Amino acid sequence: MHSRREFLTRIAAMGSLVTPSVGRRTQASRFGGVTAGEERVVHGIRFCWCPPGRFSMGSPETERGRRADEQQVDVTLSKGFWTAKFEVTQGQWQRIVGAFPHTPPSEAFGIGDEVPLYWVNYPSAETFCTKATEATRRSGDLPSDWAFALPTEAQW
Repeated sequence: MHSRREFLTRIAAMGSLVTPSVGRRTQASRFGGVTAGEERVVHGIRFCWCPPGRFSMGSPETERGRRADEQQVDVTLSKGFWTAKFEVTQGQWQRIVGAFPHTPPSEAFGIGDEVPLYWVNYPSAETFCTKATEATRRSGDLPSDWAFALPTEAQW
């Protein structure tokens, strides 16, 4: 298992989710996916559809290396969502947000428009989601009742 900081950094680098926000459902039903893994490109970011469903989260007691806080629980996702297929790239970040957060990319870890962004904290990742939502709604690529968001623990 990773520290909370590593976990949040991985979530931020993972990319954003497009999830239905609370409210109207008419646009959401047209925007939602049909089959698991179905792909859609929104504002230059490739997403895959994750349908609603049930699963067990956590580790079985017999799993080697299991920690005491990894009890299995049944989870039900009542709504489907779109998840980014790949990490947010440096090029996508610059196109949507502009300046890199805090520490810019370096040669040591890779630089380039197609290279995943790294060294992103939780507030910066939320900023990306907010700006991506605003940009895609303005362009008409995203219905008004959908938004970019970081994944929940169950979605992750």
